[in-house]
Amino acid sequence: MKRKKTLIACTAIFSVVIFLATFLLIWYYGDKYPDFSSFRAEVDIPGFEDGAAPQGLTIYNFNTLTYTLEDKEVTTGEGDNKVTTIEKVEKLEYLKTYEDYYFISAYFDDGRPSAIYVVGKKS
Repeated sequence: MKRKKTLIACTAIFSVVIFLATFLLIWYYGDKYPDFSSFRAEVDIPGFEDGAAPQGLTIYNFNTLTYTLEDKEVTTGEGDNKVTTIEKVEKLEYLKTYEDYYFISAYFDDGRPSAIYVVGKKS
């Protein structure tokens, strides 16, 4: 009986020691997030001075597309019945990529309506 109690006590102590050792190893050797040192402030979040509480942020890439009409020669028929006509063909292309914009939504706790701030990434 005394041997059984000693075995249960030793098992409990051993389990606690293993748990603490595992916890300390994970805490000490776990992921240190080395990427955090390379982060930098991208934009200033507006509205703090006015009492706004930011709720969400998204980025919008603004590209412009342009449609152009090009002349394309179309030949139909064969031999003496060959006819060449010029048709207009639409062409879609990216014209220019503008700067990215951040859209930041915020609310006010004093009853004012919510706000959406638009901040240019480059400006």
